[in-house]
This record gives sequence, structure tokens and C-alpha cells, in this order.
Amino acid sequence: MAYLQEQIKILKFDKRLLESNFRSGHISQEEYKQHLASLRDVTDNAGKIVFSDHADSGEKSSAPQGANSGTLSHDPADPFGPGY
Repeated sequence: MAYLQEQIKILKFDKRLLESNFRSGHISQEEYKQHLASLRDVTDNAGKIVFSDHADSGEKSSAPQGANSGTLSHDPADPFGPGY
């Protein structure tokens, strides 16, 4: 039962359900602001992606780490990658 309550709490703030939850009164603006303030900062986990339209002009283009110039890193028939 605790698992179900935890999942309901998580879904309460699910981005796909926010508008509906605001309209129905399940969430107040103040409750939502408190929820956002309670989230930890994970910006250090983000990677930098640089797009360049000048790839043919001899300029070096930055690809995301782990990317191999357009090749797939896993079998396209296996959407979850190796190990699943």
C-alpha cells in the first residue's frame, strides 16, 4: 500500500498531469512551488551538445560525447540496447 501511495504522490506532479491536477484542485500553486523548491539540482548531469552548420567549411564540429559521426552505437532492432 505504501508503494501505491508513493506512486500517486509522484504522479501528482507529473508534467503530463499538472494542468488537469491544477484544474481539479488536487494541486495548489503554493504546493507546486514547494515541490519545485524541493527538487535537487542535477544540472551537472547534463552534457553539452554543439550543433554546427559549418561542417563542410573545414571547421571542426563538436559531436556529443560517445557519438560516432552518425553511426548507431547499438542494434536498431533492439531499442533498449545491449543487456536487456
